[in-house]
Amino acid sequence: MKARISSSRTSISVLAEGDVEWLREGDAWPDTEDPELRSRLLESGVIGVGQGSGLRIRFVGAIVFQARTLVSIPKVRTNSSPPDMHRKALRAMRRYREWAPSHHEPSPFLNESPDSGPVSGLAAADWLIRDFAAHGLIRRTETAYEVNGGGVVNWRRTVENFTPVMTRGRPVYLETMSRRSETDYRNFATRLHCFLLERLSASYGPVLDLEPIVLDHEPIERLDALPSIEECEARLAMEQRVTYSQRGIDLLAMMLATVKAIEVETEMGLSLFGTSTFHHVWEAACGRTFGNEVGLWQPYIPKPTWTSAEGQSAENDTFIPDLVTPIRHDELLIGDAKYYRPNMPPRLQNVPGVNDVAKQIWYKKSLEQEALSRGLKTIQNVFFFPADVPDISLLGHVELPAGENRVDAIALPFTEVLSIFSGDKSHDPTDWRQKLSALLPVV
Repeated sequence: MKARISSSRTSISVLAEGDVEWLREGDAWPDTEDPELRSRLLESGVIGVGQGSGLRIRFVGAIVFQARTLVSIPKVRTNSSPPDMHRKALRAMRRYREWAPSHHEPSPFLNESPDSGPVSGLAAADWLIRDFAAHGLIRRTETAYEVNGGGVVNWRRTVENFTPVMTRGRPVYLETMSRRSETDYRNFATRLHCFLLERLSASYGPVLDLEPIVLDHEPIERLDALPSIEECEARLAMEQRVTYSQRGIDLLAMMLATVKAIEVETEMGLSLFGTSTFHHVWEAACGRTFGNEVGLWQPYIPKPTWTSAEGQSAENDTFIPDLVTPIRHDELLIGDAKYYRPNMPPRLQNVPGVNDVAKQIWYKKSLEQEALSRGLKTIQNVFFFPADVPDISLLGHVELPAGENRVDAIALPFTEVLSIFSGDKSHDPTDWRQKLSALLPVV
């Protein structure tokens, strides 16, 4: 199955099978597109003004607008088909959402925690489908007591309600109270869970690379339509008062957030799953590939100290390297993951600016003393770029000033690094560090 991605400003490439319209991050947004869709995407930050005139796509992920499904894949061009590239990007974004530290909050369109703000319908579908695969339907059991039933005998109730017959000095109960538990298939939370799973997985499962869920075998009394937000709030609140497991608490909160998202998105006609900051995903992926000990080195990065005229001082936040790790017994690596598509001389283009270069040099000077105290005599400074290459390779280097402080430019195989980050491919960070060390100059 083949798919073309057009960079033309007058069309969007359509994959014939499945009616998926494929976009690429960084490409121009067609002038002839639906004005309402353009307005919605501008409001959401999916498209924005690029260099020069016109709008460009600033998003990686899935877009569902009314009856249309669009997918924007990363700007790094590879030999992977668009569906395969989308699958890899999806899995990497899911992993990033789980990993993301507090200073890199996930995009609102990846948000899976109602406590962190609005949840998109696509993000809710992704969470609900994967939660169901792990835990199944939410169920509520009804407990009833009956005389001489076939359930477990409840001796406390038996003693309280019946008089025993004494036989050989021992009490014998001719009647007993037993407990019977049955699944309540009319429970509102179970019915709503079933409705949302079937509806959302049918609508959004394919674009999320997840299988649709069919629950025809479940003897659940079906909801004819999605209840109002007010009804869901009231009835789920009752359910929350008798739910004590963390999974149950999280699921009920997500179901309510999903109902709210569906109402908003039905009015807008738009749902999103992805991010406008895929560079954060790339940074995290590079850190996992090589191993990252930045937390151990961060205390040695100086913080700016502000002092008032009255002599009172306070420290402010400072820069944090993307990646710091030993790569050999006597070498320390300081890496900066750049989500760029650079051109090396003679046609220099899309490379880090002087501020980025100076920052890497400052990191090196800040960590030199501590590195020496740990037996690390050499500090290697590197920019990591995503590329369609079979293996890690050297692109070139930059010096500031010329002939002195050097930062090397390294190309990493984009799809392989994403697969490592998402856990789809096993790897040993030591192997990657050794390959990198072999490429770098001996200082």
